[in-house]
Amino acid sequence: MEEDIQKILKDFDEMRPICEAFTQKIDGLIQELLDSSFVGVQSVTSRTKEKGSLLNKLSRNGEKYKKLEDVTDLSGIRITCWFLDQIPLVEKIIKDNFRVIEELSIIVCLITFKFPPVLKSITVS
Repeated sequence: MEEDIQKILKDFDEMRPICEAFTQKIDGLIQELLDSSFVGVQSVTSRTKEKGSLLNKLSRNGEKYKKLEDVTDLSGIRITCWFLDQIPLVEKIIKDNFRVIEELSIIVCLITFKFPPVLKSITVS
């Protein structure tokens, strides 16, 4: 297992610049798709997984990952909606333009001045 982890980390070091470029490209594409669909979200943020975070993930779940391609979250995009009714619109845009390979949970936090924050959990399928 330790050999697999070291190989994955080495491969990640080599691929990280490509992952960063991919993350930026997808971020821009999603923003364009949202803009062209007139869905005004609060923000679109992105990140490329850091090597330390990858090492922690592999250490916890190492047997699950045999090669870098097994790790599906090297790039991440977060879309923050202003309103709950925007979520199905965003979900449709994502599903219409990307192949969804994994079901994820989305946590939506609505903060108003009159009420305490409301936490709502939904599943994207």
